Amino acid sequence: MTGKMYCVIDELAHATDDMLRMVQPGDTIQRFQRLEDAVNTAVREDGSQFLIHWPYLDWTETRLRGQLLNLARSINISIYDPHELIAEHEQWQAANIHVFGRGGQTQTPARAAGDPWAGWRRWLIGESDTMRKIVEMIRIVADRRTTVLLLGETGTGKEAAARAIHEASGRRDQELVPVNCAAIPESLIEAELFGHAKGAYTGAIGARAGYFERAHRGTLLLDEIGEMPLALQGKLLRVLQEREIQRVGGGETVPVDCRIIAASNVDLAEEARLKRFRSDLFYRLSVVVLRLPALRERREDIPVLVDHFIERICKAENLARCRVTPDALRRLADCDWPGNVRQLEHAVESAVVMSDGRTVLTAYDFPIDVPLNHVAPAPPASGSFPVLPETGLDMEETVRRLEMHLLSEALGRANGNKARAADLLGLKRTTLLYKARSLGFAIA
Repeated sequence: MTGKMYCVIDELAHATDDMLRMVQPGDTIQRFQRLEDAVNTAVREDGSQFLIHWPYLDWTETRLRGQLLNLARSINISIYDPHELIAEHEQWQAANIHVFGRGGQTQTPARAAGDPWAGWRRWLIGESDTMRKIVEMIRIVADRRTTVLLLGETGTGKEAAARAIHEASGRRDQELVPVNCAAIPESLIEAELFGHAKGAYTGAIGARAGYFERAHRGTLLLDEIGEMPLALQGKLLRVLQEREIQRVGGGETVPVDCRIIAASNVDLAEEARLKRFRSDLFYRLSVVVLRLPALRERREDIPVLVDHFIERICKAENLARCRVTPDALRRLADCDWPGNVRQLEHAVESAVVMSDGRTVLTAYDFPIDVPLNHVAPAPPASGSFPVLPETGLDMEETVRRLEMHLLSEALGRANGNKARAADLLGLKRTTLLYKARSLGFAIA
């Protein structure tokens, strides 16, 4: 068989007709009711390239997903799900193909071929079990109108999760409007959210739309909602129930159609118990609750996050791609990161920017207190070399300390003359300076 075979797993007959617009001469299109039938067909047609599309995948069919993943490694098969790119072998021209999702509406694919982070999944970096569960929950709720409550410590990525929900939904072509409720003065927050009519107060020389109207047909993110004044919470509850707002100083109601995502770094259930947050609003917001884990709860994602941040920062700063030593990654993973992902990102940015062109980053390039409790320094030995302790040692740290000692000795003997110190160590002067910088050794 030549060309591509398009396998549509869909109960919508018109989706098959729609996909006919995508095929090229030599391509064929085949429709299946069950994913298993598509797998069997792909096996029989070994050597063909398949584009498999299922907008209504039942996630109880995880076993079949695994079969497809293994199959993709052995034959030319491309698998595309509107919510998650499961596997890709031979890249297909996504830019020229429209994927047909719910209701048969055409959508531009959210992901570029070959780039697994090109769509909404790029906001959720990590492959830990915890992050996979978050990804799965977002996939399930993305296209629903229901309110989502994001809970998590500061810096865990609540806004990133909100952007993932927005981009995975049918509202992705409209605006996501983030509002930090803690940053708006109490006297202004009602007008900022709901807008105001002309003459509503001194200085209101004209009518003005608020955040709810700006987010019409899109998504409104109410960040730090626990800081919203109690007096305003009742009005917000009414808006959520009636889906209409009334501008400050106005008499008419304005219908609004926006997806509400709320976020907080405090325990809203406890706040409601203490009467500091309206319990009825809490119940209305917590239809779906996503708890973003602290970074210390998903340490296995730290190497992936570090690599992601380095790639982005080096590209933005037009720097050569850096790499991090295995020892540095181990120590970064041992940190508690009270500021979570945001703190890690800032630490990586500092290390890259201050590396002065070096392409290898050690633990000492990062502006954090790296833990050393899992290693033992080499004790002094009676001979020329240190003795290996029974508990083992950190070889990189031992070598670093030795190099620091030799640099200090050489500069001392040379009375600070860098060229002479380099000669004593059998190095070029430029190599000595580079070595000193890489070790964080200050030379006057």
